[in-house]
Amino acid sequence: MSELLSPQKRVLVIGGGVAGLTAALELSRMGVDTRLVEKGVFAGGHGAYLACKATDRCLKCNGCLVEDLLRTLSEERPFEIKLQTEIGSIGRKNGGFRAAFKTMPPVIDPEKCTRCGVCFEKCPPESKGMVLRAPSRHLRPYYAIDPHVWLGLDPDRRKRLESLCPEGAIDPNPTEMSWAWESDGLILATGFEPFDPGDKKAYRFERFENMITAEHLDMMLRERGRIHRVSDGRAPENVAFIQCVGSRDTALGHGFCSRICCGFALRMGLRLVHDDPGVEVTVFYMDIQNFGKDFDRYYHEAREKMRLVLGLPGDFYASEGDRIALSYYDEGAQRTVTGEFDMAVLSIGLMPGPANPFFRDNLDLVADEDGFLSLPGSADGLVLAGTIEGPLDVAESIAGAKAAAGRMAKYLGDRK
Repeated sequence: MSELLSPQKRVLVIGGGVAGLTAALELSRMGVDTRLVEKGVFAGGHGAYLACKATDRCLKCNGCLVEDLLRTLSEERPFEIKLQTEIGSIGRKNGGFRAAFKTMPPVIDPEKCTRCGVCFEKCPPESKGMVLRAPSRHLRPYYAIDPHVWLGLDPDRRKRLESLCPEGAIDPNPTEMSWAWESDGLILATGFEPFDPGDKKAYRFERFENMITAEHLDMMLRERGRIHRVSDGRAPENVAFIQCVGSRDTALGHGFCSRICCGFALRMGLRLVHDDPGVEVTVFYMDIQNFGKDFDRYYHEAREKMRLVLGLPGDFYASEGDRIALSYYDEGAQRTVTGEFDMAVLSIGLMPGPANPFFRDNLDLVADEDGFLSLPGSADGLVLAGTIEGPLDVAESIAGAKAAAGRMAKYLGDRK
């Protein structure tokens, strides 16, 4: 394929999640000069925070697919990744594309950092949470500080944090850099935005310490290997999963299904019961969507080991001991009842990415009624990958990104 693309072509990939990384990896292996930009301090996107849901067997949650991808990138380092990079302008030029960016260099220099963890472990109380640790050991940098937050600190606080690093890897005054790049092709893989449950007032999300999102639960399990109540660190005795939070909600204008939420709740519930057979798991749902592999098998297992309640709770109240009381219709009792739970997990939906309008306007893309993007009839050199087009799970995103790289390679080969 590298001979097909000779002389060497250049492709810009925007978005450092699973889809963007996969597409960039595929293209670089074909001999394409590939550069990827990502706005966050770490690559990997939301997928990098997924926790393994395996019980006594694999439940096909796809978390290992992300880890395998990050491991490959760490070992091969096949293309350049620009982190902490914001796009200023983009458009077509000379049959290709030109984009202008602003990049903040890392506060913690990954070349000097030895991953000793001193900055993370000994961060002063007034700066707790300032130092971020990557969700995977395969990511580089492994420790980072958001430069925008860093530059907002007073000099004394910066100096205290800087003095913690035994390797002198913390830059007290990172300076923004402006740059531009021209490419023959462009892949947009900017992903999705998790629904903000604060936008759905009925949940009263900000009122309950022990009401968390599915994404928070994944992070908790990944970091600690177990779940716990936010309020007191205690293992919960019963957990409620509430489905369709933000999606399939016509009142919010979100009529679409986010596809991943049912599988998440059932797999995670089985993992919780496997780790602690005494925990009671209840899933409140509208209906169960059977996306993904091996669904029927773990669905029937979930029906045996968990309580599945058709219907979503109507009201949420604080209860004694930082518990959450939910009112819902019990079909067996033929009346509305109240249940109390140690934790409530909101299975939040996948919303269109906040940059979608920018790309729609600057690259003449088409937005559907929900805000996801698609290509017009003709879009030479421009390819979309991943959840910029709509909700997908990890396996679908990876498969779609490989196909996107293939389409890009064909375009570049035809253009020689």
